[in-house]
Amino acid sequence: MSACAVLTGGGRNVKVSAETARVIREKAKELNYEPNLLGRGLRTSKTDTIGVVLEHLTTFGEEPYYYQQLLDGIMLALFPHGYSLSLSPTLVQSGGRVRISNGRFDGILWCSPDLIETSIESAKSLRMPVVMVHAPVEVALGLPTFAADNDHAMERIVSHLAGLGHRRIGFVVKRHVSVSVEARARMSAFLKAAETMGVMAEILFWEYDAKDLDRYASNSSPHSALVAFNDVHAGHILSRAMELGIRVPDDLSVVGFDSSSLCERTQPRLTSIHQPIERIARDATECLLRLIDADPKSISGIRYDSKLYDCRLDIRDSTAAPTPHRRGH
Repeated sequence: MSACAVLTGGGRNVKVSAETARVIREKAKELNYEPNLLGRGLRTSKTDTIGVVLEHLTTFGEEPYYYQQLLDGIMLALFPHGYSLSLSPTLVQSGGRVRISNGRFDGILWCSPDLIETSIESAKSLRMPVVMVHAPVEVALGLPTFAADNDHAMERIVSHLAGLGHRRIGFVVKRHVSVSVEARARMSAFLKAAETMGVMAEILFWEYDAKDLDRYASNSSPHSALVAFNDVHAGHILSRAMELGIRVPDDLSVVGFDSSSLCERTQPRLTSIHQPIERIARDATECLLRLIDADPKSISGIRYDSKLYDCRLDIRDSTAAPTPHRRGH
């Protein structure tokens, strides 16, 4: 106990002589001993680390643009306050066991939650602050949530396409992504906007290879415009269209979501909704830090500090009026 107190600077009630302290430090240096900071954190109830849950994360490879902006926003808020972050692909493990409630973190930033039953119960049971990113306010279980205004975003997309003359539009999303609350909100908003504007709409579950695009190479293509869940998926559609000889936007209009730097490098340049990802992530992280530092009496007010972010439509070269002879228009 005395040695630990000397090396960590704690244990004010433990007294040792200066000579004993010197010997302890020299021996620790000789043995390359480092104090256990996790153990010290357990004593102080503070780890200076937050957990960032990125649902179903396996690699940044396919979608580096989104993750770069997200992590930039988180780090801009965290690092000046001396915090670190740790990534986790899910809130709960198989069998419903909570993955991250073992005292390693001061709080949780839960990104793109799927809100399955086990994760809902886990969120309720966590004994630490939780802030959600990309979750609609109405499904956030009373937790702070920061997300794009998907309803108005989809209204802008469908209005733009309908204004060009498109009457059959598909929304493209990967099936495993479609279980997230953000994807469900975006799909619902798309269908609602299409119904309001008298446009026929369909949800399409496509992988990134976009093999289903083969049907669009003929004059009987089922849709004259496709809206992708994100820019990366839209980029794959553009690449596949080029391989099949489908001219974008003459034969098919394509719209993305995020308006990342990728949009300026695709052929043609991609029309896309601009989602302020970095700002969303930074605001959410700052809210989490306020919860961590808050006096218990003021926490209730911060818990409902949620925000929706307006998203503009950046019109580029991948959308145009449909070709009259193509039946999908």
